[in-house]
Amino acid sequence: MILQERDKEILKAVYQYRFLSSSQIKDMFFGCTTRANTRLRILWENNLLERHYIRPLAFHGSDEAIHSIGKEGVDIVSDILGVDREMVARVRDRYKTLKPLFIQHLLEINDFSINFISLTEKHPELRMERWLNEQDAQDEYQTQENGKTIYFKPDGYGRYWHRDRLYSFFLELDRSTEDNGRFEDKVKSYLEYSQSGNYQRKFGVRFFRVLVVTTTPKRTENLKSIADRYKCDSFWFTTMDNIKQQRMFQPAWMRACNNGLFSLLN
Repeated sequence: MILQERDKEILKAVYQYRFLSSSQIKDMFFGCTTRANTRLRILWENNLLERHYIRPLAFHGSDEAIHSIGKEGVDIVSDILGVDREMVARVRDRYKTLKPLFIQHLLEINDFSINFISLTEKHPELRMERWLNEQDAQDEYQTQENGKTIYFKPDGYGRYWHRDRLYSFFLELDRSTEDNGRFEDKVKSYLEYSQSGNYQRKFGVRFFRVLVVTTTPKRTENLKSIADRYKCDSFWFTTMDNIKQQRMFQPAWMRACNNGLFSLLN
């Protein structure tokens, strides 16, 4: 099989995102469902991609194919990214064993990232500088008080420029499956991470926002009330519908300790 340049870009994206649905790949590289499905079938038949069918998968449709790196794609991704082959193989093997609900969670995170990056590319005053998936964004550090090891695990990390100002954020995708106590623990975790100094060490900047994307306006208000109690206005809240409608840079965000709606350009 002769690889096209677009094939290489698809393989790189699938590896970096871990899983991509057919529609996500179509939106990123083709714009046409027929052409996307034809090329994805060729990549699958040559073992460059693997297919997964996850039922039920409410967010993307129960019959849509989900793609991960295939056995023959490992060497190609290693060459494209200049990454050790064994590391690519380990990542591939690790993600093959994930449960369907976690794969769905990853796909929703990927939807956020794809939409976010797409909007920055269309906006003349925006530039996406960096996006890290959930594995690459996580951090591990020890507390100064008792040397306890803390595992910091956001759903993703991004950085973008608006004109000459740099914005940095972590992503928390809330599917309304956890109770309020669990979200409160996450708020505490972000505050502790900010105060530890490890954020500046790992990411090289001083301040960050936490973008919390959830299911409904009611859930948004509920989570905001929890963050309000900690007097920390770095938590921003919106719904997945706003993300799907590409309203990220419009006044579609509630901000902890504030009233009204805000734009990520503020």
